[in-house]
Amino acid sequence: DDYAEKVKFLYDHGMMKGESTGIATVDDLFTIAPGQISVVTGIPGSGKSEFIDQLMINLAKNNGWTFAVASFENPPDLHIAKLSEKLSGKCFFEGDDRMTQEEVDTAKRFINDHFMFIEQRSGDATTADSILDRISQACLRKGIRGAVIDPYNYIVQDAGAEENEHQFINQLLTRLLAHARAHDIHIWFVAHPAKMPTNADGTTAVPKGMNIRGSASFFAKADLGVTVHRVGDVTEIHAWKVRFKWLGKIGSTKLSYNVRNGRYEERKVNITTTRFGSSKRRNRDDDVPF
Repeated sequence: DDYAEKVKFLYDHGMMKGESTGIATVDDLFTIAPGQISVVTGIPGSGKSEFIDQLMINLAKNNGWTFAVASFENPPDLHIAKLSEKLSGKCFFEGDDRMTQEEVDTAKRFINDHFMFIEQRSGDATTADSILDRISQACLRKGIRGAVIDPYNYIVQDAGAEENEHQFINQLLTRLLAHARAHDIHIWFVAHPAKMPTNADGTTAVPKGMNIRGSASFFAKADLGVTVHRVGDVTEIHAWKVRFKWLGKIGSTKLSYNVRNGRYEERKVNITTTRFGSSKRRNRDDDVPF
């Protein structure tokens, strides 16, 4: 009886859908819901951070989301430049399509309104307590809807802690999930995989949740598990765990990465004309989930 009203709401309205990622084929895989944690993995250089940046820009533009970002491998000034490119669709640095000063100023104002960056300016190592405290402050001060920790291995165990790496990761993910639910935010947590084997054709195997170095808890605790995997000029997005079926499904899709502006884009389908004047699709698997 204590839950009757909530159960009635579910019966009348169903489960709430997640927010769009801003990329149609990715929405076919998963959407973004507050109160959850996403674990994102992929071999170094695959575009994990760039993909999360794209999601943040899309959610900020389309839904007004604000974010706290702890990006340990991206200095804030460089990170702002990258976000500006994704926002404007133009190159921040040299080139014919370089952003104008007016466009830079517009992007800066937008980023100032929607992003805050978590830094450890004291030079001390970042601990779980310090980063969780600052995420909580960001929730109170700026009303953030999302937070990013990229990557996790920059967080060190608190002094005097005796747990091993698996226990540390398990406890950290448990605390992050509790924070996400308590503050109704979505947390993206980036983790590197163990060294992946090479296939017979020379390509690298796609890492999934159980391949992440350090603990099986990355798979167990994630609400949403995603791999960003680059093969040549194609980026594959793999959803290897979706806890709630109304928010997505397990599968994968392909995107193109525009190196000039850092944007991920839908794969274009080549259209050819037959001798009878009819059109025929080619490379059909480039525009649909596989």
